[in-house]
Order: sequence, then structure tokens, then C-alpha cells
Amino acid sequence: MPLISKSSVSLNKEELVFTLAVAATTAGYLAYYFLGHAEGVIRRLNAGCDERRSAIRKVVFQRLAGVVFLGLFPVAVMFLFLPPDLLRGLGLGLTRPGQTLLWSAGLSALVIALNFFNARKPSNLEMYPQIRITDWTYGDLAVSGLTWALYLLAYEILFRGILFVPLAPVIGLVPAVTLNAAVYALAHLPKGMKESVGAIPFGIVVCLITWSTGNIWTAFWVHAAMALSNEWLSLYFHPEMKLQ
Repeated sequence: MPLISKSSVSLNKEELVFTLAVAATTAGYLAYYFLGHAEGVIRRLNAGCDERRSAIRKVVFQRLAGVVFLGLFPVAVMFLFLPPDLLRGLGLGLTRPGQTLLWSAGLSALVIALNFFNARKPSNLEMYPQIRITDWTYGDLAVSGLTWALYLLAYEILFRGILFVPLAPVIGLVPAVTLNAAVYALAHLPKGMKESVGAIPFGIVVCLITWSTGNIWTAFWVHAAMALSNEWLSLYFHPEMKLQ
């Protein structure tokens, strides 16, 4: 008698949503982490470039790899295998615009204020700005800002869109928030304990706001405000970097 019968491995709609969301998230993040950070690929990309341009290309490449593997790939998987009625929009619609705007403006102001005091700390300046060049131009600032925004949009589509919006109605709000915050914290391990631990309350808050508003846009705007203000303030406070 087989240990697993055909009927026992068939999935109902809820199980299919959960399985695809977790599988797409896992596959997308692994591809981003190992392919987007592959030293051999980066060396070939920077062949013939000076040190300054190599530093820029490396970070831009990693962010664009995030757009592909964290955003486009998992969304394609979900749309390929799930019918429209199960996708629930992945939180991409602008639902409850007034509430979304208030949350976005209020939390963005808060994280910018916190960054003003945190950005000047030596531990922060060791990591940010991510592009490690001494002389910045406005073109560098624009390229970095645009790729940051695209990367974070893909990031929020993955974590709040795919790994939360479709799952909350299936497994319940509290389990979905718990799973999301846990995976989100683990994804920050390469950035150290401070960001990994900080990702837990941030992940919980933006998940609850996403649930309340029905969209991922507050999570995206707040995340973008956090990253961009930290980059600009870190550049301002960094003793060895300057904007020409």
C-alpha cells in the first residue's frame, strides 16, 4: 500500500495559494541572493571598468536582479498557475486612497526623522550609502535613487503582495503576519543583527497596514522613504564622501 495516495497530495484552492506563494518567494529570493551576488558574474560585468564605475555597477546590478527575481519572477509564477479570482490583486490596486495617503505620509515622516539621528552613526556609515564611492554626482544620485525605488517595489510585491495579501484570507491574519515577519527578518540576516531584529516590528506594522488598506502602497512608500532618506543623509554625514 503506498504511503501517499493520489488523493492525499491533491491541493484545494487554499492550499494551492499557500504552496505557490511560499514556493515563489523561496525560489525568487534564492535566485536573487545567489545569482545577484555571484562574484563571477559581477567580475564579468565590471571587466575593464575602473574602481569607481565598478562600485556603481555592482550595486545597480544587484538591485536590478532584485527587480527580476523578487518582483517579476514570482508574480509571473502566481499569474501562470492561479486563476484571477484567487490572486486577489496581490495588493496592487489603489484601494482606500485616503487612508493609504495618511498612513504613507505619517509613517514616512516618522522614519525620516529617525534616520536624521541614526544616519550619522558610525555603524550606519559603514554600510550606507551602499555605493561606496567618494565623489558623487547628481547623476549617480539619480541612478541610485531610481534603482532603490524599483528594487523596493519588487521587494514589497514579494513580501507584502505575494507572501501576505493572498495568504491572510487562507491561513488567517495572525499566522500570515507571523510568517511574513519571520521570513522578512531572516531575509535581513546578511545586513546584521540590528536590521534583522528591526525588520520584525517594521514587518508587523506594514502587514497590518496592508491588511487595513488592502494594498501594498503604504509599505512601499514608507520603505522607499526609509531607504532614500538614509542614503541621502548618510552621504551628507559621511566624512569621506561628498556630492559634487
